[in-house]
Amino acid sequence: MGPPVLQRMPTHCGDVIILITTESFPTYAMATVSCDGQQDFGRGVNVMHLAGFTEAAKLAQSFVLPGSQIYLMNIDTGEWALVSRGPSHTGE
Repeated sequence: MGPPVLQRMPTHCGDVIILITTESFPTYAMATVSCDGQQDFGRGVNVMHLAGFTEAAKLAQSFVLPGSQIYLMNIDTGEWALVSRGPSHTGE
């Protein structure tokens, strides 16, 4: 288990989380957030494992709902970042 997260990701249902670990080699896991405040994939969500960030980000874009966001969290360090915002509700 990684270090504690100092600030939680402000996730909401419909957002997408990409988790990365570099313990042995870089591995990315991506899934859609199923409940507000979700920080990991321990809720029985359908997780996809990917080899690289570009592949994970592209796939995440296809899953993110309008008005939702994509977050990246390094589970080794506990650091996270907002990767991108999904399309707006108005299609802009």
